[in-house]
Amino acid sequence: GGGAVRNAVRNGTGNIAAHGLSGYTASVKGTQVKDGTSMPLWYFPLRNQDGTYQQKSPRVTDMPNYLDVYREIKGKAPSGPHWKFFDLVSELDTLQWVVFGPPKMNKMAAAELSKGYKAVLGDPALQAESKKILGAVHQYRTQEYATKYFATINNLDPAMVKYSKQYIGVGRRGKKK
Repeated sequence: GGGAVRNAVRNGTGNIAAHGLSGYTASVKGTQVKDGTSMPLWYFPLRNQDGTYQQKSPRVTDMPNYLDVYREIKGKAPSGPHWKFFDLVSELDTLQWVVFGPPKMNKMAAAELSKGYKAVLGDPALQAESKKILGAVHQYRTQEYATKYFATINNLDPAMVKYSKQYIGVGRRGKKK
């Protein structure tokens, strides 16, 4: 797990590790960054409600986002099939918790459930505790956002599906089953 990877970086048997913001905040920033055994390189920016990338996350103050690092090194925004694949995976990773109901669920009950989740995630006490422990506050996504998300999965460009399978297949070669 993450602990073994962090230890490998710390003792020099590993070169790089990737963590989510929560893992970085809870397990890396106050130890390995503080003592100089690690340094943050970049973070992958979150998406806004409209699907665009956030320019600067208010939750990350000690490192640049990946898009800015790429532009600084290459002089242009990312593009090409690898970027399209990463962009797709990044978009598909924007929903962390999804609450489902049956297809013919009572619309009033669904609306009340949604209203309740939005209220809980918007609770200042929960947000403060979440920020303290995880370094982040969970974002509420609307039903419209979730609907677009699932439409993306169900309507992928066949060329992207083919590329994705080939790209993932390259990484699987040589792995013992």
